[in-house]
Amino acid sequence: METTTLIMGVFAVITLSMVVIAFVNYTKTISLGEKITTLQQEREIEMINLDHEILAISERIANSGQSINVEHDKLYRHIDSRVDKAIDQVSRQISDVYRHIEDDKCGDISQGRVDSIVERILEEISNQLSEMNQRIDDISGKSGEKEILAD
Repeated sequence: METTTLIMGVFAVITLSMVVIAFVNYTKTISLGEKITTLQQEREIEMINLDHEILAISERIANSGQSINVEHDKLYRHIDSRVDKAIDQVSRQISDVYRHIEDDKCGDISQGRVDSIVERILEEISNQLSEMNQRIDDISGKSGEKEILAD
């Protein structure tokens, strides 16, 4: 009988240890499941945050593209106004030449006088083009754009 009690005691200890091991494994499985759930939620939150950041970056890129277009429009308007101003001044100077020719119609116009008027006109045009190129450089901040516009 003692042997039976001993065997039953050993079986009871083995059964008790199996129950304890099963309980520990069950609690660890539950805690790992909770950790997995928490990590999945954190990952989803991070994905949402990344989506928001991507959207914000896309908006910044779109806004910078729009601001570049605005700056190009400003540059083109400035160039257009400078060209119009240069054309007006050249037209005025040409009319001055014709007026001088009209004033001297009874007398001979000396070649030197016509040459000096033409030189003055060309110098004024050259100065205006230099100013325009300088302003284009100031507005665009790029020296390569001036070369493109000169072509």
